[in-house]
Amino acid sequence: MKKKNLVIAGIGVVMLAAVLAGCGKKKDEADPTLTPTPTLAPTLTPTPVVTQEPEQEPSEVLSDIITKVKEAYGENYRPQMAYDENTYNEVMKIDSSLYDAAIGEGPMMSVHVEAFAGFHATEGNAEALKEAVMAYQDRLKNDTLQYPMNIPIIQASVVEAVGDYVFFYMLGGLNSTDLTELTQEERIQAWTEANKTASNVIHEVLGE
Repeated sequence: MKKKNLVIAGIGVVMLAAVLAGCGKKKDEADPTLTPTPTLAPTLTPTPVVTQEPEQEPSEVLSDIITKVKEAYGENYRPQMAYDENTYNEVMKIDSSLYDAAIGEGPMMSVHVEAFAGFHATEGNAEALKEAVMAYQDRLKNDTLQYPMNIPIIQASVVEAVGDYVFFYMLGGLNSTDLTELTQEERIQAWTEANKTASNVIHEVLGE
């Protein structure tokens, strides 16, 4: 009887060990190892690339200006003959070393004087170029052989410097017969007002 009790006790110990082992496994399974959630790197917004338009060459700027001047005056723009190096150097007496780009137009016949010319100064020569263009303007104003109808036009002519650009112009397309009742000073004032259209275009294109 005693031996039988020992066997039963042994079986009980084995069963208890099995139960405890099973409980331990369940506990392990109930507490799984937590996998850390990966931290997402912040998404960077790409910086937009600003594409700058290439800067225009001085010759292109001058061409743009004279085109817009013509458009502004329409049928009242009278210069028809394109200037060349001989006009700038021999007639206007402007040394070619003072500018690297030039454009201009004048009248087909000597009886008319309306004209437009623009220059871009070489480095460091903006003031010298302006003085050369002003000297040409003075020669025109002091020319006593001008037709009387052209005197107000010449007296109202403009030399304008904007940055490294220098312009000479006398424009407007006014009809001299419409000004016959005006005094000389009033005629000059009328042509001065007419020249403002060219000035507005120059400043608009150059952004000054």
